[in-house]
Amino acid sequence: MLNAREIENAIVEEIRLLLTGTDLVGVEIGSDCHLTRTLHLDSLMMASLLIALEGRFGRDPFLEDLSIADVASVGDLVRAYQPVAAAPALA
Repeated sequence: MLNAREIENAIVEEIRLLLTGTDLVGVEIGSDCHLTRTLHLDSLMMASLLIALEGRFGRDPFLEDLSIADVASVGDLVRAYQPVAAAPALA
């Protein structure tokens, strides 16, 4: 089971990969960073991020009650993935 810091580190790592080649390379990314306003992730980048995180954590937290529209910051993503990272991966 991953703790919140490990989940955040994984999310930040994936965001850094997405920002490769942009003006935001090397920007400080923390839980309060807004995904679209601060990090300038567009819809394609968000989709890529979610695909990468699903591969990394083995589940998509947005299949059930949670909506991606409720996620605005890195911290929101951490909270979304906490139950997923705690659950066993689907076969």
